[in-house]
Amino acid sequence: MHSSNDPLIKMRAITKQYGEGEAQFFALKGVDVDIHEGEFVAIMGPSGSGKSTFANLLGFLDRPTSGAYYFKGRDMANLDNNERALIRRHYIGYIFQGFYLLARTSSQENVELPLLYRGVAAKERKDRALAALALVGLQGKERNTPAQLSGGQQQRVAIARALVTDPLILLADEPTGNLDSERSQEVMEFLQNLNQTRKITIVMVTHEPEMAAFADRIIHFVDGNIQTLREIRRNLMRAFLTTLGIVIGVSSVITMVTLGNGATQSITTQVQSLGSNLIMIRPIRGMAGTGGRSGGNFKMSDVEAIKALPNINAVAPTIQRSARAIYQQNNWSTTVVGTTPDYLTVGAWQLESGRLFTDSEARVGKALCIIGQ
Repeated sequence: MHSSNDPLIKMRAITKQYGEGEAQFFALKGVDVDIHEGEFVAIMGPSGSGKSTFANLLGFLDRPTSGAYYFKGRDMANLDNNERALIRRHYIGYIFQGFYLLARTSSQENVELPLLYRGVAAKERKDRALAALALVGLQGKERNTPAQLSGGQQQRVAIARALVTDPLILLADEPTGNLDSERSQEVMEFLQNLNQTRKITIVMVTHEPEMAAFADRIIHFVDGNIQTLREIRRNLMRAFLTTLGIVIGVSSVITMVTLGNGATQSITTQVQSLGSNLIMIRPIRGMAGTGGRSGGNFKMSDVEAIKALPNINAVAPTIQRSARAIYQQNNWSTTVVGTTPDYLTVGAWQLESGRLFTDSEARVGKALCIIGQ
């Protein structure tokens, strides 16, 4: 029997094997995880670390090779495909990076689809779809097709579709992967608010530390094993100290260009080294001076005030924008980060060659950049 104190999800010694003989490969190597109802958990790790495999097993999209998986206190090992489909249908809402909306179908009809598969009557489908769209702030967009919506609005339709069945768990796979930084922040604020106000359990796969910082806990995978389980402590300063980064206008830039299939191992290793001594700050929605908008700018005086606090080693204000980097015949989609020299210290980055721009160059907005490969 499942009690309120027991984990909603309990995994023990979970393995996942692909291939046989010389081609045998273990994507997961004996993973133990507990997830309690109402938690917001981020799953992180480099490509090939096992995080996506873990999410697929957790969401009943795949089966483990060995180990025990308990959901609501029940052993899931011997479920057949129909029983697994019923659990997916009644307990889990899925949010994907690619939205997966039907192109010629309205927002309302896209949200109704899970209810259609359940056999819900037309009027109830409509009422619940409209309520879900209202919940994600899309009143008036019910008849719009995906082509008539922004990327952030399309992801909100996808979230409404996941919510319309009143799931126990939201499983989000890179939910901001196709969004710019501003839309990403909006989606993450909504998911965080949803978790806090409606107590929906959220498990999110992401490779972005800024997005993972919205969660209560981070599970970090490396080579099929859990390397770290880190809880993000919430306290009375949460109304001000949240988790996305100080937004302020400066002109020196660091451009991180991800080439080919992803960042090099050296960069990945340094990103993984970011620890719990890193606090990221942003203006909150409705903060004085922002006019009720999310993401109002801090001033340099705010940065200096934070630097003056005890035990602060470095502060790096940032502003991010999506951009394209073009060199000869090459063309990359990337992110441009405006910042100060302390950015490398805060992020535990090392300069491989050349020189870092100076504080005085940042203050006057001199056109300089560092390119990460």
